[in-house]
Amino acid sequence: MAQKSKMDDRFAALLALLMGIGLFGAGAWNLKSNYDFAHHAVAAVGTVISVDSFRDSKNTEKFRPTFSLIDPSGAQITTRTSLYAPGYDYAVGEQVDILYNPDDPGEMRIDSWLYQWGVWIVMLIVGTSGLVFSVVILRHYLKTQARRGAA
Repeated sequence: MAQKSKMDDRFAALLALLMGIGLFGAGAWNLKSNYDFAHHAVAAVGTVISVDSFRDSKNTEKFRPTFSLIDPSGAQITTRTSLYAPGYDYAVGEQVDILYNPDDPGEMRIDSWLYQWGVWIVMLIVGTSGLVFSVVILRHYLKTQARRGAA
């Protein structure tokens, strides 16, 4: 029975460590990517000209809006989000604050704190929690091993 507990502790610690590293890494990489994007992006108000939608495997409807906007030089640009998301359910004609790359207008994001930063910050928090959890499990495992060795 003691052998099974030892394996369970090591497996749980390894799983938590791998998940923590993965989530922390993805969150950090995306925060850095969004930070870089935000520093060279241009803010604009886009008018929704169409919205594509589909239902995923869980029957959740997701949306991908297309925007028209006028850049600082007066040229009209058409761009759309790179992702489908449930929160992108905008009405045609609705005006939305967006950020876009002036060198590549196809690279754009909805100018929303939640979509720009919130999701990735949550990933960092969950990833950090996984890392802390793995350390707690490993400490417990090592203390248990030390007690067994001393006995």
